[in-house]
This record gives sequence, structure tokens and C-alpha cells, in this order.
Amino acid sequence: MKARLLFPILGLILLVSACSEQSQVNEPVSTAPGTAAKIAQLNLSMDQAAFVDEMYYMDEDLSILLDPVNFDAMSDIAGPGDRRDVRGYVDMAAIVYYNLIVKAMPDLDPAVLEQIRNLIATSNEARAKIIAEGIAAGMTREEIAALLATEHDTLMQNIYTIIGERGVAAVEAYKLKLQEERERLRQEMIALRIDREVQIMTEKLGLNDTQAGAVREALVWQQEQIAALRLQYKDDPEGFRAALQRLLTEFEARMINAIGEELWQQWKDLRSGRTGTGDRRDPILEQVKHLTQLLGLNERQQAQLTEILTNQQNQIKTLVQKYGTDRRGLAQALKDLQERTNKAIAGILTPEQLSIWERYLRGGIRPGDGGGRMGG
Repeated sequence: MKARLLFPILGLILLVSACSEQSQVNEPVSTAPGTAAKIAQLNLSMDQAAFVDEMYYMDEDLSILLDPVNFDAMSDIAGPGDRRDVRGYVDMAAIVYYNLIVKAMPDLDPAVLEQIRNLIATSNEARAKIIAEGIAAGMTREEIAALLATEHDTLMQNIYTIIGERGVAAVEAYKLKLQEERERLRQEMIALRIDREVQIMTEKLGLNDTQAGAVREALVWQQEQIAALRLQYKDDPEGFRAALQRLLTEFEARMINAIGEELWQQWKDLRSGRTGTGDRRDPILEQVKHLTQLLGLNERQQAQLTEILTNQQNQIKTLVQKYGTDRRGLAQALKDLQERTNKAIAGILTPEQLSIWERYLRGGIRPGDGGGRMGG
């Protein structure tokens, strides 16, 4: 998620409080409470569910797909680092399946949903342990992937047992509805993703027309290959990820050929949020920059926004201390705080900016739209 720093503040503090941020999978930590709480906050629509697993694994910009609340929750679940790296321990396919359960079975007992979330969170801990121990033992990526596939299958069987045959049938029926719309949605999303990638790469790396054209060709080729792999591995998510990893190796070679190794490395660093010294970027500064581009904020509004976000961050720290291990209470308090923050941001905007902001919160506008056109 290369834009994961745009709305990370709620998620970042919750992650730190729940398990402390991990920089290396060789030092796995307890992630279950924070992960389960964030899974509960996700509310994926049908079209989002159709793409989020793939885009997450490909380390693509999920801000073009998710509204800020879902994007923040997903960013926190993912944690730092490149999702394509073997350290990507999150079973996103299971998380997407959980969201399908919520939509397909709206009357399911909340206690049952909580049980499923805890199963997924615990499984993610097991995945982190598998990866850490596999790396320590000198296992190959393929060997580790096989163990992760077994862990995924065990998790899914446990989920199937909990919801029963009727629940599985209800989810499958819902998935059929999703699949009927998938191809239309997929073509729209592919075009959006490619346009977005080329635009950002051109802006950030200063690509010329020839380089931008070569990048577009490589991205189109990549999406064509992904479509073929999706059919080949439609019932094997771990096999799909392993095939994607092989595809990404070839895609990287094509991108190096298109823009050169130096620019490609710069782009990889930008995607992962690293600067030249390896430092992480200031999330508040990144969010202010993002909303300035989106809404066309003037200097006074930028200062007001910085104050609002700083106040939000300070309140989060207070809430974390107040609620302690009460994750459900903390989750609701953080949700309420986010709503107040959104209202505060709305209060500093002009009517035209407010219209864009409200569309953005509803997911009807993507980053970059409307940027720079509104004065205050």
C-alpha cells in the first residue's frame, strides 16, 4: 500500500499499543488483539472485496479503492513493509472471506463473528512464526509458502466449522453475485490503477513520454498476466500468491528495462515510504500534503489541518491509556474521534472543497482528483 501513510494515525497508535511496531519478522510479537479489533472495523463493499486481496499483496495503492476508515484499518492490519516480501504474514484472503460472511449473514451472532476474527488474528501470529522460523532454518520461499498454505487451509476449515454448511452456502451465493459484477468492475479498476501508477511515477520520478509509455505497457502486460493467473489459481490463494511472486520478478525486469535500475529503486523506496536515509516519513505531514493536493488547501487551511491532526494524535494517546485492554471500547472511542476529526476538517473548508471532501469520505473520489483547483 504505497499510500498507507495518508490516514495512518488512528491505526498506528492502536498497533503500537497492541503489540509494538515490529521492524523484523525475526522478532514476532503478539498481534492478535490489535488485528482482531481492526478486522471488526473493516466494512468492504462487493467491489472492494473483489480486489482488495490482490491489490494488498501487490503492494498497490489501496487509497483508490477504500474509504478512509477502511483504509486506516487495512493499513494498521498490514503494518510496515512491502507486502510482497516474505514477511507479509497477513492472511488477507481470510479477512476478505470474513467480510463476505458479514454481508452474506447479517443476522449472525456478534459473538460468532468475534470468534472468527480472533481465529484470523491468531492464525496471523502463527504465520509470522512460520516465516520467522523458516527464515532462521534457511528454508526457501517455496517451502515457507507451502507451510503458509497449510495454515490458511486449517484456518478456513475452522471458519467453515463455525458458520456451518448453511453459512458456507450463503457465502458462496454471495460470492456468485460478486463474480457476476467482477469483470465489469475489474476493467474499470485496472484502467484506474494503471492511470494512477503512471501519473504518480511520472510526477515523482520525472519520467519523459517514452519512459511513461514503456511503464504503461509493462503495467498492461502485468494485468493481463494476473487475469490469467487468477483463473488458473481461483481456488488456491497461496498458489496464486506464489505465482504472483514469480510474475513480479519478471515485471520488475520489465520496469528496469523501461526506466533504468536507479529510477526503479527510487520508486520502490517511495512505495515503501522510505527516504534516502531509511527514515519513515511524518504521517501528519504526509496527510496534509495529500489533502492539500486533493482539496487545493491554502496556507492558512494547511496550518489549521496540521493543528487538527496533531490534536487527534494526542487524543489517541489519551484514549489508549484510558481503555487499556478494552479493545472494543477503544475501537468505538477511536471511531468517534475520527468522526469528530472529519467534522473539524469539514469546518475549515470552502463549500466547493467540502463537496470534494464529502465525496472522498464516501469513496466517490480518488486521491489527485480536484487537486489544486480550490482556493480558500
